Amino acid sequence: MEEMVFVSSLAGDLGMDKGNLFKLLKKLKIATTPIRSPKHGQQKIAALTKEDVSKVISYRTDFYREPERKIPVIYLVQLLPDLSPNRVKIGYTADILARIRDFKTTCPDLKLVKTWQCSRQTLEPGIVSMIKTSDDKSISNEVYQLKNIEDTLRRAEEVFKLLEE
Repeated sequence: MEEMVFVSSLAGDLGMDKGNLFKLLKKLKIATTPIRSPKHGQQKIAALTKEDVSKVISYRTDFYREPERKIPVIYLVQLLPDLSPNRVKIGYTADILARIRDFKTTCPDLKLVKTWQCSRQTLEPGIVSMIKTSDDKSISNEVYQLKNIEDTLRRAEEVFKLLEE
């Protein structure tokens, strides 16, 4: 079974009230999955997939500006999505909202493509998995010209699945 994140835990990580997070999930049309939790006396607790957690974080990146708590993530951002969709910035931050806000001063049209929750231990293998082909070129610090962004995303997903195990 895919690793799940409890809604109550995510709400705490995002500094949100659990009720407000449920409203956001409804707005985004994201369904929760009830799973039994030993920590909660085997009661069924609402949970989300890692993919759904990334969707929530991406949404809040665009609309929420003052996070109370930080979630460490590796991110992939298209700097010029309309002109050069394969030119990306790949990096690590504990405050994705502040990082995107900073980037938007120089790249107002940037697009956050994906985030992956991570730790310092998964940082290097996670980033290396995304830029490991000889066709991907380093432009400058954390900026790359990728051959194929879909292949990069697929490789990253595979590596993060392995790192979760």
